[in-house]
Parts: sequence; structure tokens; C-alpha cells
Amino acid sequence: ELRQLRQRHEEFIRALSTRLSVYLRMEIGARVLDLQTLPYRRFLERLATPTHLTLFRIESLNGLALLDIAPALGLALVDRLLGGSGKPANLEREFSEIEVEVLDLAVHLMLKEWCQEVTRNPDARPQVVSHESNPRYLPWSDSDANVLMVTLSLTINETTGEIRLGVPGAMIEPIQRQLNTALDLKAATAAPRTSAPTQWHPHLNEVPVPLHA
Repeated sequence: ELRQLRQRHEEFIRALSTRLSVYLRMEIGARVLDLQTLPYRRFLERLATPTHLTLFRIESLNGLALLDIAPALGLALVDRLLGGSGKPANLEREFSEIEVEVLDLAVHLMLKEWCQEVTRNPDARPQVVSHESNPRYLPWSDSDANVLMVTLSLTINETTGEIRLGVPGAMIEPIQRQLNTALDLKAATAAPRTSAPTQWHPHLNEVPVPLHA
């Protein structure tokens, strides 16, 4: 299942790189660095403080997921979206409300591409719920719940930063069932077909067969 999920995320990152390059009118490099499942509390340990976190829901799927963007990368995206070259001017400050709204343009594009390439569900639509800068204040009911963590690398101009996608188990279960169904169909198609046993017609017992030795 993880191999199938990674394959879908490889397709997602290729599509995202193309969409962002067109949207921002400059070449964007992107690749998948890691994909694994781990408890939520361990996932929080991977997040920097401060950072830029976007909490979101997906229509037709359960759970609350989050997208973590490194501040340097987020500010570079904001600079480009505002007409700049894509270089962050100051990394020591937090995002302003206007910058958060501007960055959401790129975040929505990422989430829509993820829904299309990974969930493959036409009814799956992302909805941003809130933003946080400190992982300690994230709402989560169970710290031992499993989370699918996808780590991506994005390069814009001379800035390279990581994006982490945290998807709860409740949200990923329908995708796993979809992958299992596809694997079962593939196995059934690849299985050799057994032919029916040969039927002997009793009238053939009376057919004379000449034999020469």
C-alpha cells in the first residue's frame, strides 16, 4: 500500500510542478523526499517552530489534515505571487494576515492537485479551516493515531524548502481501499485461467483407427 501511495504522490508532485510553473510563470522544481506512517505525536516532533501550518478538510473524506510549509519557502512563494523574483526578504518575522491570504492561493492549488492525483475522487474538494504557526496548538483528539506523512521538496528561484503533508488514518482509509481493490483486480487479471477438463464422447469408442507397425 505504501508503494502504491508513493507512486500516486510521485504523479502528484510531477503534476504540481507543472501547475506551479505555469501559475507562477517560472520553473519550479519538486520531488518526494519521504513517505511513511507514524503516530501523531512523532509527526509533531518533525515540525519546526515557528512554521506555517494550514489545517484543511476534504469533502467526502473524514478527518482534519494539515500542510506544513517552511517559512523561507512560504515567503518566497508570497514574493513571487506579489510580482517579485521569488526570494524572501526577511526570514525572522512571522507572516502577516495579507501574506497568509496570498499564500493560500498557492496552498489551494496544491491541495486541489493532491485531491485530483491522490484521492482520485471527483467529489473530493479541499476546504481550508485555519492557520497556525506553532504545532503545540494544533487540535487533535488522539496523539497515538496514525498519520501518513509525505515530505516534499520545492525549489523556487534560489530558495529550496520542505513541505510536509500530514493525513490522518481516517482520511487515508478510503484511498487504501481503492488501492486494494485495484490490486485485487490486477491479481485476478494476471491469474492464469484454468481450462475445463476434456470431455470424452462415448461414440468415439466405435471409431476404427488403422495401425501399421
